[in-house]
Amino acid sequence: MATPLVSMSPSNAPPPLSLLPDEDWLIESSTSSSARGSSSVAAVTANVEPKRYYDAVKEDVWRCAMTHEVVALEENYTWDIVSLPPGKVVIGSKWVYKIKYNADGKIERHKARLVVLGNKQIEGEDFDETFAPVVKMSTVRGLLSLVSAKGWEVHQMDVHNAFLHGLLGCKPVSTPIEQNHQLASDESPLLKYPSSYRRLVGRLVYLRITHPELCYSIHLLSQFMKAPREGHWDAALRVVRFLKGSPGQDLPEDEIPDLMMLYLDEPDGAGHNYGPDDPRVTNAVSRVDKMIGRAIQGLKKREIFDEVHVILLGDHGMVTNCDKKTIYIDDLADWIKIPADWINAYSPVLAINPRWGKDVENPGEKNAEFVAKMNEALSSGKVENGEFLQVYLKEKLPERLHYSESSRIPPIVGMVGEGILVRQNRTNAHECYGDHRYDNQYFSMRSIFIGHGPRFRRGNKVPSFENVQIYNVVAEILGLQPASNNGSSLFTRNILSHFKKTGEVE
Repeated sequence: MATPLVSMSPSNAPPPLSLLPDEDWLIESSTSSSARGSSSVAAVTANVEPKRYYDAVKEDVWRCAMTHEVVALEENYTWDIVSLPPGKVVIGSKWVYKIKYNADGKIERHKARLVVLGNKQIEGEDFDETFAPVVKMSTVRGLLSLVSAKGWEVHQMDVHNAFLHGLLGCKPVSTPIEQNHQLASDESPLLKYPSSYRRLVGRLVYLRITHPELCYSIHLLSQFMKAPREGHWDAALRVVRFLKGSPGQDLPEDEIPDLMMLYLDEPDGAGHNYGPDDPRVTNAVSRVDKMIGRAIQGLKKREIFDEVHVILLGDHGMVTNCDKKTIYIDDLADWIKIPADWINAYSPVLAINPRWGKDVENPGEKNAEFVAKMNEALSSGKVENGEFLQVYLKEKLPERLHYSESSRIPPIVGMVGEGILVRQNRTNAHECYGDHRYDNQYFSMRSIFIGHGPRFRRGNKVPSFENVQIYNVVAEILGLQPASNNGSSLFTRNILSHFKKTGEVE
């Protein structure tokens, strides 16, 4: 089995950090056991720079500093987790701790940096050139002389993670994407390092909330994440060049939209890939939370936060499922054989569209027999996990699902139990991920709703409701007549006020 270059498993280090430097796994032969013992029990105070990870981790201030460093590295996509190439050696890392002081000698903050052990590399084998992105003092003195001559103001800032941002040095453009682009049919060479494209587009996604004019461009670029080409990379760079020419500018008043909707899909994607309880989902939610906070601060800065309506809505919940909780269609073969090409979807909803052929006079009766045999097999106790699947004719589905009247629903539907998978046959594949679309009666399928604005009744808390109700709420706020739907005007009257008073509801 290939060894990953970077291990992010929390089990590899004391909490809350996920990266443990190599220096703390190794004990140098020159260090005596008594010296190590006295070092490990020595108290590390908040105003002393520790030399070892195991000393620093005992102090809250240093643990906090290390946590901030790891989070920043992850949010900046500093690394890719890959398999170790044959013949290559993993380069370790170490923690460096520094205390930053103010001009008056008081402690400003504690700073922890995770650095690569470059001394374990061999020139000519592991690297050919070295780079030190540090400004020369002569340049600083020259700049300060210019500042003094021009009477400019000088401001100091400390960048927590000093990554090179060369992309921002490019020439600005007036539009984020060319009008007659041919990105869908682009045949330029595939990018040698597609992860760079994915990271760039992933960062641009977060700008949609403050730059709605980028929504189309970013949506278009997101379609090529799997196999980006050089033409796609150039198009992504054009968006960066556009941003350079319009950093944070507000739209003209006559161009401000009455309604803006954003779908923030990173938590959903992480949940599908790793399951809803994975720390990567928490990180994704945290990044979305920061972005929403930035938007709210922008509204407050413009003194219009109390004048606009903000609705935060999760469209569904999620549950972890694994192949250990699976129903196999082939296990029903003693009762009824179900061809794979009859099945439109397996789970979380089993959708079956039988193809009886022209010689069958009454397909409805055949469907009813088919459902009866399936339920007989599933309730027999001889089909593994069979008790977690109930099969219905479309017209017999529970009314709360609103499925029966939809032309898109096949004639036979199976309601799958919470966290259960349905597969055609047994394989050796191991699956564990997150999913939704299960019966909305399960608590795990529920989500959140928060409304703010002059029409919301202040401090009102409402019981659980179906998401379709939000359509009528938005229509009422915009002064529109909603189309016929499964919602209720009573719900709208319950949470919205006829008088324009600032309020919040959750």
